[in-house]
Amino acid sequence: MEDCPSSSSTPNLESDPELLMPDFPDEIAIEIISRLPAKSLGKFKCVSKPWLSLISSQGFIKTHLADSAESDDFSHHRLILYEFTDNRFQHRLYSASSLLNEVFDETTAAAEVFNIDYILQPYELFWVVDSCNGLVCLINMDRELILCNPCTKKFKKLPGSEIRKSNTLGFGYDSLNDDYKVVEFVDNKVNMYSVKTSSWRKIEDLEVITPAYDKPVHYVSGTFYWSTNDGVDDWMIASFDLGNETYGIMDRPPKNNDS
Repeated sequence: MEDCPSSSSTPNLESDPELLMPDFPDEIAIEIISRLPAKSLGKFKCVSKPWLSLISSQGFIKTHLADSAESDDFSHHRLILYEFTDNRFQHRLYSASSLLNEVFDETTAAAEVFNIDYILQPYELFWVVDSCNGLVCLINMDRELILCNPCTKKFKKLPGSEIRKSNTLGFGYDSLNDDYKVVEFVDNKVNMYSVKTSSWRKIEDLEVITPAYDKPVHYVSGTFYWSTNDGVDDWMIASFDLGNETYGIMDRPPKNNDS
């Protein structure tokens, strides 16, 4: 699966006789195009070869992600909610801007079914592990992991790692190595899948306090965090840095009755 941002630069269009927009300098055209929704960009790949080359470049994808993240109206952001609709539970995509309205009306909010029938069989159960930069990590009933891009409908099934039901999973972006990774915490060890190398690897010589089954991990800026205790001390916050592959422990925030 491509369409994952990397360090590749935007292609040089100056040598191409066919301009992006004949009436605008390419710099302005790129600035305009980078602010369009991802679905529109998918359609515009068919306009011309320069447009295809630009929109497919990893440098442009990074620029588009950065612009979307800085948007004040959250119009490019989507949230996946698991809810009971049409007499069954299903995942639905909501516009973040509609959910942030003072009065949320689910009957009028911009929503669409998170349809992945192109990956799984209709009505096959799956769970969202996590999402990052527009990519979503899923796991189905057979414990198969899948990465997908809902906008482009591209997906990749990951090779097996003997994931058990009790294992805790996380998905995030390692900016240090420009790589997307799936992390599996099991038996005080860490297994990690790299999208860049398409392989699993056990991190040797690293002991962690595995997250409890009912305590999810939270990805923030290249690091996973989860609450845990070692059976002796009070609850703590554990962390795992994706880039440096380091594990750490910090004290929990004080309670109101803490002195």
